[in-house]
Amino acid sequence: MAIATRSTLLQGLRCRACGELQPADERYVCAECLGPIEPEYDLDRSRAEDLRAEITEGPRTLWRYAPLLPVRDAVGDSPVGWTPLIACASTGNLAGAVAAAAARSGLRALVFVPETTEPGKIASAAAYGAHVVRVTGTYDQVNRLCGRLADEHGWGFVNFTLRPYYAEGSKTLLFECAEQLGWTLPHHVVVPVGSGALLTRTATAAAQLRAAGLVDDGHCHIHAAQASGCAPVSDAVLGGRPVTPVRIPETIAKSIAIGAPSDGDGAVSVVNASGGSAASVGDSDIADAIALLATTEGIFIEPAGGVVVATARELARRGVIHDGETVVLYLTGSGYKQEPTTGELGPVIPPDADAFHLAYEEVLR
Repeated sequence: MAIATRSTLLQGLRCRACGELQPADERYVCAECLGPIEPEYDLDRSRAEDLRAEITEGPRTLWRYAPLLPVRDAVGDSPVGWTPLIACASTGNLAGAVAAAAARSGLRALVFVPETTEPGKIASAAAYGAHVVRVTGTYDQVNRLCGRLADEHGWGFVNFTLRPYYAEGSKTLLFECAEQLGWTLPHHVVVPVGSGALLTRTATAAAQLRAAGLVDDGHCHIHAAQASGCAPVSDAVLGGRPVTPVRIPETIAKSIAIGAPSDGDGAVSVVNASGGSAASVGDSDIADAIALLATTEGIFIEPAGGVVVATARELARRGVIHDGETVVLYLTGSGYKQEPTTGELGPVIPPDADAFHLAYEEVLR
C-alpha cells in the first residue's frame, strides 16, 4: 500500500567533510571523499506562513512534515533502496519498526539483534514476519557484522546503506513538539542516547525550523541521557573530552546500550553547542524513575525512558533546569515489552480467601 506524500524541499545530499552537494540517491557516503552525508533542504524564511499552513493541513502522521523529509515519491510504491529485502542492526525497537514497515510494503526483512534482547521486542519483530537473527555479543558486535553483510549483499540496511534517509525521521519528534507548543522551541530537550542519531537530528530539526522561519530564534538546550553502565557520550560531555567507547555495556537500559556510538562525537558537539549538559544514571535510579512516572502519570516506559526521567531529575538538582522553563523528555519506548522482575509481582496463591488475606496482609493495612 502506497502512502501519498507531498512535495519535498530536498535539494540533495551534502557532505559534512568536504561540502560537496550530491544527488539524493542510494549512496550513503560522499562520492568525493567518503565522508558522511546528510540531506539538505531549500529553506526560505519568506515562505514560512505557506509552509506552516501546509504542515497544519497535512495528515496527523509524520508525513505532515513531508516538505522537510527526504522523500520525493509515494512510500511503498517501490522496494526501499531498490532491493527486495531490508535489514537492520537493532537493540530491539528498530527491529519491530523495520519488520512492520517491511510487512506493509511487501518486502522481506532480516533483523539482527543481540541474544540478550528482551523477548517482547523479539516477539514483535517476528510477529510481522521478519527473520530475527540473534547474535552472541554486544550491539556493537552485531553492528560490525551487519556492516560486513551490507558490503557483501545488495540489501537495504536502514542504519547503514540507507542511513542518510533513516536518521532524518528522528527530526519529526522536535517538529511535533514545536508545533504542539505553538511553534516555539522548548527551553530544554532531554534525549536518550544510543547511537547519538536522535540527539544530533534534534539539533538539525531546531536549525531547520529556525531557517524556515517556523519558530523564533529562541534557544533550545539539548541534554544527553545515558545509563552509567554505558555512558560514552555523557562521560565525554561531563569530562570535556572525546568519546571513549565502552567495551562491555552493563545496564538494564539495553535499548541504548551502545558502547561505540556512530554519532557519538557529533552528539557531544551538539550538546556543547546548544549549552546543554548530560548525566549518567544508575540502574536503581532508572527503576525509580520508571516507577515514578507509572504511579504518578499512568505512563509505563521502558528503561531508556527511565534514563531520561532520571537525567531530568539530576539536571534539575544541579540547577541546569529551572522553574518556569519548558522541558521536553523523549520517552522513546513502552514498558509493555519488558519482562517484570519477581520483586514487582506478588506471590501466587490458591483460590482461597484465607490464603489471600495471609499473603497480602501488608497490602490490606
